[in-house]
Amino acid sequence: MRKAYEREFEEATQAARNGDMRANATLTEQAEALLKEIEHFNRGLLRNFVPACSS
Repeated sequence: MRKAYEREFEEATQAARNGDMRANATLTEQAEALLKEIEHFNRGLLRNFVPACSS
């Protein structure tokens, strides 16, 4: 999922460099949605994380 985010973000950057602000906005929005999914997934992992007890 992280690679998909990076790919979308890179495409958005390229669109901006090429002056295509509409594509940049769309791709940035998609990249941000992926980032939110990643963060949501990571929060779920942290919530369920139980540290090992050292004896």
